[in-house]
Amino acid sequence: MGQVLTIIFILFCTLFLNPIAQSQEVKKSIPDKLLAWFQKYPQEKIYVHTSQTSVVAGDTLWYKLYATSFGMPTTISKVVYVQLVDKAGKMVAENKLLLNDGCANGNIDISPKLPAGIYSLRTYTSWMMNFDEVYLFHKDIHILNSKIKDNDSATQIIQNYLINFFPEGGDLVDSLTNKVAFKATDIKGLPINVYGAIKDNGKEIISFKSLHDGMGFFYLLPLLNHSYNAEVHFPDGSMKDFLLPALKQEGYILAVSKINTEDIEVVVACKTQGAVKKDNIILVASQNNGKVVSYNILLDKEGNVVTIPKKYFQTGIVRLTLFNTDNVPQAERVLFVNHQDALALQLNQDTISFLPKAKSAFTLKFKSNTSIMPKGSYSISVIDADLKDSVSSNILSTLLLTSELKGYIHHPNYYFENNNDTTTQALDLVMLTNGWRRFSWQQILENKPQVLKYYPENSLNLLGKIINYNAANLKGKLPVSFLIQNTDSTKYIGYFEPDSAGKFILKDYNVYGNSIVYFNGVDEKKKNTKNPQVHFYTTSLDTSLIAPYVIAPEAPLLNTNAVKNILIQTAAYDLVTLKEVIVKASVSKKDSLAKIYVSPLFVTDRYFDINLANNFYPSSIPIIEFMKGRFPGMLISGDRANGYIFSYRGSAFGNLSRKDNPTGFPIPYFYLNETLTTLDVIQNMPLSDVALIRFNPPPFFAAPLNGGSVGAICIYTKKGGTASDNSSLAGEYKQYIFKGFTLSRQFFSPNYEQAANRDIKDNRTTLYWNPNILFDDKGTFHFSMFNSDHAKKYYVQVEGMSDDGRLLHYEKEIK
Repeated sequence: MGQVLTIIFILFCTLFLNPIAQSQEVKKSIPDKLLAWFQKYPQEKIYVHTSQTSVVAGDTLWYKLYATSFGMPTTISKVVYVQLVDKAGKMVAENKLLLNDGCANGNIDISPKLPAGIYSLRTYTSWMMNFDEVYLFHKDIHILNSKIKDNDSATQIIQNYLINFFPEGGDLVDSLTNKVAFKATDIKGLPINVYGAIKDNGKEIISFKSLHDGMGFFYLLPLLNHSYNAEVHFPDGSMKDFLLPALKQEGYILAVSKINTEDIEVVVACKTQGAVKKDNIILVASQNNGKVVSYNILLDKEGNVVTIPKKYFQTGIVRLTLFNTDNVPQAERVLFVNHQDALALQLNQDTISFLPKAKSAFTLKFKSNTSIMPKGSYSISVIDADLKDSVSSNILSTLLLTSELKGYIHHPNYYFENNNDTTTQALDLVMLTNGWRRFSWQQILENKPQVLKYYPENSLNLLGKIINYNAANLKGKLPVSFLIQNTDSTKYIGYFEPDSAGKFILKDYNVYGNSIVYFNGVDEKKKNTKNPQVHFYTTSLDTSLIAPYVIAPEAPLLNTNAVKNILIQTAAYDLVTLKEVIVKASVSKKDSLAKIYVSPLFVTDRYFDINLANNFYPSSIPIIEFMKGRFPGMLISGDRANGYIFSYRGSAFGNLSRKDNPTGFPIPYFYLNETLTTLDVIQNMPLSDVALIRFNPPPFFAAPLNGGSVGAICIYTKKGGTASDNSSLAGEYKQYIFKGFTLSRQFFSPNYEQAANRDIKDNRTTLYWNPNILFDDKGTFHFSMFNSDHAKKYYVQVEGMSDDGRLLHYEKEIK
């Protein structure tokens, strides 16, 4: 028995600098071809830690996003998309975020009008869109709404059962003992317990039963000219016969004999019609993080045992493939390597109380011999435990397991609760019955390129094309003048110089919020004399291009009363050689109008201003629509036809404000030039007449009831000398809305140690949320929170990722 070991490790620095660059000429060996494939088509994975998975309509879903590649925080992409999608695949909310060291955090405000039901939080980068939809991140989000029910009627499903058999390595081979795994489910895909017997020409030779979640295994020595079938007994008492997979007259066996040790022992055997061939065969072990190990094996008749040290691989899935001398795959097996190197925490309850609005304090302590918390990014949520979802995924089960496998895995968190023999055996049954299908060997061995429609995004670009552009007929280029009005009241002025096809680009325009782009053509003297038709390459991704989200088999709504985006089109990538935009004016200074407009009676320490005196917005934009997303903590949803809904810090169901809104929900107090007015008056105002909009969060002492639960919005109209002469823009310029990065709010934690706040009704379900935990040098983190009016127990979840790729998951229910 002979074997030669070859180990190949991808150089991370090379991959990170150019993850999609064409590699040098690929060598003929299988490991080198696999290495080249990893270099050109690296896998990005995403996990999203949400504050909760069951959210009351009108509340806010908070989240922290972790993106990896090669088992480390990703450096491939800098832009990530987060979508809330209903069962039909329709987006109901979307965010676009900037990744910093593979992480980002944000929030989605759930409209009170969103029907109850199960939605999917779908998250991806542009680069991930080149590959199978199944490898995007999906997470079930349960929306609870007692006022608007899901319109879908329940359909009765006829009870039926399925079972599949999976020979280890892929095939049953004559006269070679095979390990055969099986998986039994109902028609919905949920696991069921079964038992039965294997029969040879009607005679029972082996009995079997499921060991975990409908999975189990048995050993079989199959022989030619024998007929094997499985007699399976199902939970309803029925019985059915199934044929086993077809028997091969000759072939290879690839079996793993030891897993839960320092080394992996792999057994290789073959059956041929004549003498056993002594030719070398190749065993390749690989991981998606870019590590490849290969063995040249000289077959012995008695079989071959190959020892693979686990130290060659990170914690995660390893793919074993056996090739013959013609480089044709003969057998394949996936297994899970677990170094038990996940980060660990302990939670100390310094003070604890479940009384309404009571304060509790906690300390997180990193568990390690060194007591030094690895540098990285970590997040924590504390929610009302009545909303805890027992089937939710975590960062370990997602990044290490489900992101690599196709098919539904029931309760994936179970496989990371411990590392005992029972759990290890159950996890190996998942490996035997699901399998790894990130790529096909034919694609790699024949050097077939992956079709790439989307490239990694490292910044936002404003891309466009002048329709029917012909520079020759125009006797020179037709520049496009522009003015960009940003959410923060800054503006950019300049012009684009298109190429011969009429395309232009503004690179690295990384702004937050929606910007209005005013544009027009100019003549050789830079005067606005042309009126070009411009197409911008920033249309939102059509969700119909992606298969509608299929809800996991287990996704019932909780029975409780506790209660992209803009992707660059393929054609746009021809623009990389174009001249960049010539910027004629930099950011304008934000004027302070408080001394001109705001009287001492309305001056407070807490306010948010929108300065419109020197910034032009057309009157065609409704003033309430214009306010959406511009005030931290203020959620404005709905529309003029059906009524607007205002909520500050989740207070949509508060009782300290007027209810003169048709929706029946509280609204802010509105002031026009510091005179109390109504919503009807405000929403009829032309936006071009407004100089300043100020939002005063509650408590606001100038308003009745201290501003109620939503606060006050003060509108100030323009005075002489304060407005810029931008009125000509409305007539001379066309406009386009450019979507920048989504503005994320900071989580609001009430302080009930202040007597003024104790009478406020508190229906929060997320009691504490911190997307960026900062551990001290001793690995500790102290935090405190106040209870809501209802929570009787708390559920704490901490997740994260160190800079070197180690993962952290901790959860605890406190009663």
